[in-house]
Amino acid sequence: MAQVNFEQAHENLPPAVTAFLELLRAHPDFGCEAHMVQTQISFRGRKLGGLDRKNGLWYLSKLFVNDFGGPDIPERHGFARREKHQSGKPPHVYWARDSGAGSIDALTQVLKEMTGHP
Repeated sequence: MAQVNFEQAHENLPPAVTAFLELLRAHPDFGCEAHMVQTQISFRGRKLGGLDRKNGLWYLSKLFVNDFGGPDIPERHGFARREKHQSGKPPHVYWARDSGAGSIDALTQVLKEMTGHP
């Protein structure tokens, strides 16, 4: 997945979203990479999820959720399990929440409960 310029990718997002991503980007345990449609967030080098800028969704990967406490934590904070079906492949499972009001606080709480940070 090709990276794009971080600042340009986020210039049309609300300032609070950009500030949150910058906070994660500067944290030693997290990373953020901007791609064409999504901003990927990692924790200690492993993808945890990110922001789908096109669809306005914060998302958490199945592997992150399974390895860091299970689905109850994100679901308690408004993330819903979703499946993306592709012909001939197993469904792609992830947890997502609209990036509207309260979403940054919800994601922050999920990350605190699942990783002990930020």
